[in-house]
Amino acid sequence: MSQCRINEHQMTTLRIGTRRSDLAMWQAVFVRDALLRAHSGLHIELVGITTEGDRTLDVPLAEKGGKGLFLKELEQALLDGRIDLAVHSMKDVTVTEPDGLHIPVICEREDPHDALVSTRFGDLCELPDGAVVGTCSLRRQSLLRYRFPQLKVENLRGNVNRRLQRLDDGDFDAIILAAAGLLRLQMAGRIRQRIPTGMTEALTPLFSQPPDCCVCRWQSESARGFPLTLCCRLWVRVLSGCSAVLMTLIPPHC
Repeated sequence: MSQCRINEHQMTTLRIGTRRSDLAMWQAVFVRDALLRAHSGLHIELVGITTEGDRTLDVPLAEKGGKGLFLKELEQALLDGRIDLAVHSMKDVTVTEPDGLHIPVICEREDPHDALVSTRFGDLCELPDGAVVGTCSLRRQSLLRYRFPQLKVENLRGNVNRRLQRLDDGDFDAIILAAAGLLRLQMAGRIRQRIPTGMTEALTPLFSQPPDCCVCRWQSESARGFPLTLCCRLWVRVLSGCSAVLMTLIPPHC
């Protein structure tokens, strides 16, 4: 736990902005609870915000501008002073940040694996020729098409529950999701396989999958100080920093 002296009288109410999906809300509640444990007397409000990425579900992210679509409304709310802190999945954060914003802390990492979810198959290698696999990640789509050219890889957008429902409805033979999201939503039973990692294995997770980060205004000294009390491991910062550098070469919607 980081040690940081903060005058808690500077700010007694902290407004945390988050997307409205179940997983985004879980992440915001996780940060809220950690801050409340560290700062007695602090009052925290969760502010749900709908982003362009949440509204645009009919086309692949790559065609609409990438994962930055999940950030703009939250970033503007920070700059406007409507919220004091925003919680993001690190994998959704773009390489550069708007002037006036920064990331003071990256939370501890969860299981980084991609997960195979299927009602019929328990291993990616068991999928028959022509099996339909759903994912919205350009990284996953590219690796699947390269390593399993016999599969039919299709775009799948929406929150976790919507994607699972489409699988259960028979639209897909299998889908690929982040294991961390399923674990956080108490859906570990849906994981049929934690897909092996490594350059010679099936799928290589994004470096910044799945730690969360907090974003705040530079001018807000109190808002900057509170998140520093969250648990953060140095190697997570390093990996996420490497990811940010690599994302200058690889599209951020991967």
